[in-house]
Amino acid sequence: MKKGFFIVFLLVCVLNVESQVGEIQELEDRIELLEARVLLLEKAVEGLLAESEAENQTLQLWPGRDSKERNINVWRKLKRGMSKHEAISILGEAKRVEVSSALEIWYYGNGGILWFDSGSRLDSWSEPMY
Repeated sequence: MKKGFFIVFLLVCVLNVESQVGEIQELEDRIELLEARVLLLEKAVEGLLAESEAENQTLQLWPGRDSKERNINVWRKLKRGMSKHEAISILGEAKRVEVSSALEIWYYGNGGILWFDSGSRLDSWSEPMY
């Protein structure tokens, strides 16, 4: 009887360890993705600082009266999950693009940034600062 309980106890321990190994791997993968994203965000900040020093002007997709409002309204047409082609049809080509294994970042100027996931779908964005 004691031998049976001992075997059941060992099986439970082994299954618990296997479950924890899977969870640990999942967390390690998540950390790797977050570290890649932080690195790209740090590069984005450096790029924005360099851009603002070099340009000192606002991005105008459509010159003329009320261009700021039009620009903001254009950016607000973006939807999470859009394809790159859809984003280009709304905003046009990006000024600069950075690519990693997990993310792709498009820079438009004055803080306008698009983040695409590994499936080439729009994950998030930051509207330009006016």
